[in-house]
Parts: sequence; structure tokens; C-alpha cells
Amino acid sequence: MPGFPNRIGRTSLGPALQDTWPVTDPTKAIPAQSFMLAWWQLAGASLVVPRAVIGVTMSGTDPVTTYQAIAFDPDGLLPLLEWTRNVAGSYSYSFPDSEYPDEAGNLVTVSFVGGQAVPQALISGGIALGHHERTGPRAGTVRIYSGNPLVLTEMSDGTSFLVTLM
Repeated sequence: MPGFPNRIGRTSLGPALQDTWPVTDPTKAIPAQSFMLAWWQLAGASLVVPRAVIGVTMSGTDPVTTYQAIAFDPDGLLPLLEWTRNVAGSYSYSFPDSEYPDEAGNLVTVSFVGGQAVPQALISGGIALGHHERTGPRAGTVRIYSGNPLVLTEMSDGTSFLVTLM
């Protein structure tokens, strides 16, 4: 379908449908308005559903992807996303390619509009807050803060954070 793996619009799903004849028994025929509503909802959901969910666990002071689900990699064939530790509590990633194949095998440029990072474990110093900063179309930096006042905090071995990319 045109647009995937990027966001799909309503028109990507085809023209407006019309019933060929009046639907008198909806248990045997589906009215065009039912398909139109489903397509409208699908296109709307495409705007707010994450295109990537990435679980990251600390191995010493190094962040390591331990889980990833990516909309444009439904078979899970892409290698795990690699991370770089910038300073204590600050970790960066970048998808290795700018284009990924759509369902027909055509290369499509992928661009994320933002993301969210959530610490998944208690961190010494109290409250933990994750922050995601988009640094490029397919790149970003995650920062983990804790304490009062909030300061960048090194994640300890075995702790993890979850990143969702839109």
C-alpha cells in the first residue's frame, strides 16, 4: 500500500467505495460505509501508533538492545539496533539505513517524528524520568534523569529502559 512503512493516509487505501446494489442483509454483504469507516479508523490509528518499540538493557555501562519490534520489519530480520553511551545517563542510536523495503520490496525512506523513553526499573536517587530527543530522521538520544533536583543518572548493570518511536 502506498506510504508504508511511513504513515498511511486515507487515500492510500483506495477510492471511496459505493455499494453496487442496496445491502438488504448485512450478514451476507458488507456495506461500503462499513469499509469506509474501517479505512478511516486505520488511517487515523496510523498517526498515533508507534512504528518501533525497543527494549534496552544495560550491560555494565553499555546500553544493549534486547528486544525490538519495528513496523517495517514484520519478520524481525533487521539486526538489533546499536547504542552509544555518550556520558552517564545519555545514550544515542541511529538506524543504519535511510531506506527500508515496503511490502512490495520497494525501498522507502523512513523518518521518525519523535519518541518516548521510559525507565523500567527503580534507580537509586528516587524518581526516574526518561527523555527522548530526535537528533535526525532516524536517530535520537535518550537521557535518564533521577533525584531531586533531576540530574542525568547512570543506569546500573541489568536495569533497562523502553523506547517507542513514532
